[in-house]
Amino acid sequence: MRDAVLAPVLALPAADRDALLDTVRAWFRCGGSLAATAEELHYHRNTINHRLRRVERLTGRDRSDPRAAAELHVAVLADGLFRRA
Repeated sequence: MRDAVLAPVLALPAADRDALLDTVRAWFRCGGSLAATAEELHYHRNTINHRLRRVERLTGRDRSDPRAAAELHVAVLADGLFRRA
């Protein structure tokens, strides 16, 4: 699931990849709130929205679609487990 969903993101240079994945993880932790995510990460909400739209374009998953969001959530959770292993 991790590779199937996140392959285009994982192929990015480390700094870009990490920024996008950190943003997605924070967005899920914040219950999908752009404002709360921006506050947690200390970025403007437009920056958060831009990063999330970039993830949508790269993965082909629209975060407003519950199934697509669920796939993205499982993939970033799997990525976190994979990186710790």
